[in-house]
Amino acid sequence: GLGGEAASTTPAAKKGFLNRALKVAAKAAQGVAAAAATESRSKRSEAEAPPPPAVEKTIEAVGPQPVMEQLLSAEEIQDANRQSGCVTVSSPLAKSSLVKKVAPAGTPCVFRADAWDEARHCMNFEGGQYGQYGWCWTKLDRSEWGSCSSDCPMAGEYRSISEKLDQLEGLVNTLSSLTDATLKKR
Repeated sequence: GLGGEAASTTPAAKKGFLNRALKVAAKAAQGVAAAAATESRSKRSEAEAPPPPAVEKTIEAVGPQPVMEQLLSAEEIQDANRQSGCVTVSSPLAKSSLVKKVAPAGTPCVFRADAWDEARHCMNFEGGQYGQYGWCWTKLDRSEWGSCSSDCPMAGEYRSISEKLDQLEGLVNTLSSLTDATLKKR
């Protein structure tokens, strides 16, 4: 890391996960409420309604499927991070030292400069000592670093939670679009 041990404080990212989960749940509840309201207003005939369209995706199929991935070059990782929004942000926790400079906000993270980033995520996410979403190197020579944005990939248990939220969000979106399509047909 860049200094002392990580603080044992609860990172604000946990609150971010909770807020995201609540938004997904609220969207699902709105979809159910809208469908129920439309259903109660509609004049249904005595005939049996056609069955709902089959859901092609299950929650397991919504998220990215695990595949054997080739190790990308540092430049490819940096380009992917630039496109996905995994860049540094301005943070009062990021301070330059005599040998390590803080990168300007918006600089893409470059993983593979340190074994701790495992070529795929920001470091020290749990402690929040150098930024709410951890920190990353922005140069392979480790001369420049910055606090990570919320769009950067996470590690450990947070990565697992994030992937599950992505799957849940995808499922809610799929169900919402199917519900909308069914309601428009009536």
